[in-house]
Amino acid sequence: MGKLLVVDHLTITYTRRQQEVVKDCSFELESQEILGIVGESGSGKSTMAMAILGFLKKGAVISSGQIRYCGEDITPPLTDVKRRKLRGGEIAVIMQNAMSCLDPLMKIGRQIMESLRLHTDCTRQEAKEKAEELLDMVGIRDVSACMNRYPFECSGGMQQRICIAIALAGNPKVLIADEPTTALDVTVQAQILNLLRRLSKDLGIAVIMISHDLGVVGALCNRLLVMREGSIVEQGRVSDILYHSSETYTKMLIQTRKNLEQIPQAASEADKKDILLHAKNVCKEFRQKKVLHSITIAIQKNQSYGLVGESGCGKSTFARVLAGLYRPEQGEVYWKGREMNWKSRKQRIDYRKKIQMIFQNPYQALNPTMTVYENLQEALMAAGISDEKEIAEQLRRILDEVGLEEQRKQDYPQQLSGGQLQRVMIARALLMNPEFLICDEPFSGLDIQTQEQLVHLLCKMKEKEQLSMLFIGHDLSIVGHISDMLGVIYDGWLVEEGPSGELMEEPWHPYTKALFMAADRVRLNGSEKKRPFVIEEVTEQGGKAGCPYVGTCKYAKKRCFAEKPEIYEYQGHKVRCFLYAEEMNQVRDAGYTMRTQI
Repeated sequence: MGKLLVVDHLTITYTRRQQEVVKDCSFELESQEILGIVGESGSGKSTMAMAILGFLKKGAVISSGQIRYCGEDITPPLTDVKRRKLRGGEIAVIMQNAMSCLDPLMKIGRQIMESLRLHTDCTRQEAKEKAEELLDMVGIRDVSACMNRYPFECSGGMQQRICIAIALAGNPKVLIADEPTTALDVTVQAQILNLLRRLSKDLGIAVIMISHDLGVVGALCNRLLVMREGSIVEQGRVSDILYHSSETYTKMLIQTRKNLEQIPQAASEADKKDILLHAKNVCKEFRQKKVLHSITIAIQKNQSYGLVGESGCGKSTFARVLAGLYRPEQGEVYWKGREMNWKSRKQRIDYRKKIQMIFQNPYQALNPTMTVYENLQEALMAAGISDEKEIAEQLRRILDEVGLEEQRKQDYPQQLSGGQLQRVMIARALLMNPEFLICDEPFSGLDIQTQEQLVHLLCKMKEKEQLSMLFIGHDLSIVGHISDMLGVIYDGWLVEEGPSGELMEEPWHPYTKALFMAADRVRLNGSEKKRPFVIEEVTEQGGKAGCPYVGTCKYAKKRCFAEKPEIYEYQGHKVRCFLYAEEMNQVRDAGYTMRTQI
């Protein structure tokens, strides 16, 4: 294997502030190698990687150092010919925010075909066939339907897989993956990591994997760079760094991740309180297609309820039903024991005042033309507070509570880091004095330190404000850590529910087990040996009459193809699977305590 890419003593400076964001960094990348780069937000990971493509931001210059590709100097600025040859061809990139990389007015198939015809010599028909092949390669099931969709018709996970397909269209030798699995659920994440590993091995593609998730780089990469404040503080073999590091900063990152992976203790019976929000048999349809199937959950006062499942399974749709943004076609929602009348405008307004949401992307949720102060002031004015002194006092108090410096209130959203923006989102939600807080993927894209800080902040606010919370996420470690109860959704069906610690230690449903097996592949559990990603692919789709998971389940019986299982409950643990049916339970000994059957 030869040296494919060499970064030699690279220093990048923002000229306006005379600030060095990358400081004297050097590393090498060989053919077929997978190199991981980790570090907190603002450490210079993405800036260094983008410099390889000549994608430096305005005002950023390479003040010293050199970048060589196959022995040739490609240090920016580049000639137009060389730049066109490199970008998307020899070197491709997968960005974190898929939606901002896709043309919202162009169908998916056309976007992939456009990239194929730009970088390869093929006909329109050949480009169409290759585009379908690429979509299938990145794990999209219904390829023909996806080709004719627009980006907004796809889930976040599907959008990211489409971006990966576009990146592969130019047959690159180097693939820069900038947080490519951040917005993906654990099963799709495992598929993408498997894909990157296979591409590296079979096609000889070298991969630079930028991630805040130490578990991901530990499972995928051969070598690892750890960055802090623009400098490389440590580099070497992955196992040496993750399990035998001598650097204090690296040890701190590893310990922070392990803290979030700890399985929580189950809540005792004495902790149970009155039910605040009860959704009963909720169904939701879009374009005559049912996306939620008779979901029933109950959330108690001062309780955190976690909701996990694959992208597109209906988690966020269900959250929007609970928030009053969508009306269910069937089923009822009860608030403090009173059934919601969605036709009553007054009742809807009163209900929404008690519920606030924290969204995944704060850049889209905050007005970019308004300062932090103005964004928060708008929330207070919507609550009927107009006195300037009272507004100033409320904002000073809430910024202090969420750990944001008061001088930041004059900044615009684009001047803040992702963690600071999420603190603003939490502050805005709490200003409305809610009783119920919905957190929809609030930590995606944040580094591990910021995630831990915000987890502790939300837990502290929950106790201080006596909040109930619905926490949606794809990182099972964080969702399980912050939640008292955990619900698992598959294809619009609630398939399992139970206390977080109990469900994480011993999942009952085959799908839940598959989720946690996929998540376990990227846990820092002390094992130095790389374990393969085990992915259970769909072999047969279940019919409308059968269990929704029957096409993938290796425990499926004849009955599973003909009937839909009910929810069976034992000692507060609920599961939708015939393995736990009442008739099966009757043949067990008296006094038998139900345990997992898989």
